[in-house]
Amino acid sequence: MFDKFLFAGLIMQIAWAACQVQIESSENAQATTQCRTNKCDVTINGNEYCSQCSKNDDHLVNGKCVAAAGDADKGCENPANGVCASCKDGYFMYKGGCYKFAGELGSLICADPESGAAAGKVAGACTNCVAGFFRSPVAAAGKQSCIACNDTTGADNNVGVANCAECTAPATSGSSGTAKCTGCAPGSDSKKPNAVGNSCVPCSPAHCATCSAANTCATCEDGYMLDAKKACVACTVAGCKRCESDGSTGQLCTACTSGTQKPNKEGTKCYECNINGCMYCSEVDTCDQCSDGYKLEGGKCASSSANRSALSTGAIAGISVAAVVVVGGLVGFLCWWFICRGKA
Repeated sequence: MFDKFLFAGLIMQIAWAACQVQIESSENAQATTQCRTNKCDVTINGNEYCSQCSKNDDHLVNGKCVAAAGDADKGCENPANGVCASCKDGYFMYKGGCYKFAGELGSLICADPESGAAAGKVAGACTNCVAGFFRSPVAAAGKQSCIACNDTTGADNNVGVANCAECTAPATSGSSGTAKCTGCAPGSDSKKPNAVGNSCVPCSPAHCATCSAANTCATCEDGYMLDAKKACVACTVAGCKRCESDGSTGQLCTACTSGTQKPNKEGTKCYECNINGCMYCSEVDTCDQCSDGYKLEGGKCASSSANRSALSTGAIAGISVAAVVVVGGLVGFLCWWFICRGKA
């Protein structure tokens, strides 16, 4: 077992040393296949890779610098100043280089099994980033697709959060902003995201999900609620996912653990009640109150939309136009008839 750990450590040291040699060999001159000084700064799965080549027109592919002839797929397009201007379909951009979809390194960043064009999406850009990364709102063939949740430098004014391991992207497409951290790195001094997700703060209270400040709980894990003392206490209703105080000494269940269950209006029980559009159930498979956009009909929820005929929008528009034409024609005919009759 010890020799396996020794071998793994040796492999990591070799990978790091190779990048270090590239830096040292490129200090005074452009050299093909070499990384520019201090630019072996891309960390993927614990190993270091290049973000800018020493030779301006080298191709930066899969974290390594290769001569144009060595880029068999021509994945790096229009290289300049040691980085790629954009990536050919089949590759996506990350930290100045182009990485192959489903490749050894690319699969550690992007979860797409194939290129954007083949999947009917944006060519040269990743659509689904792996856990630990978020998709840039400005992802494109010439833009970085995925940004690490802990990358505080980021790309195109979109950044991650220090010590963050899980996150969601800034909300609006084309926006610039900070990812929302949903989980902090293990071992980071028991840190958890703050309530707005823009930093990891010490958060040691039991069953606390987020803290508003150091060790001050803001929200609790599923199955717990925050009491007046800012402590997380268990929901007392069986099968309850989210609960809240009833204003006295009791609790109200507001959501059940199972996706097919609903709480009753009183918040005292979870019922098996897999009814679309239902908010509360009074007993098994009997809805007591529907969500907005639905109305209660015999214990079920029916859409309250005016279009109950299931006609498409195009069909409704066509019928409306036809009705207008018919009415207009009839009015025109009557006007003509009476005018002509009057002249007669």
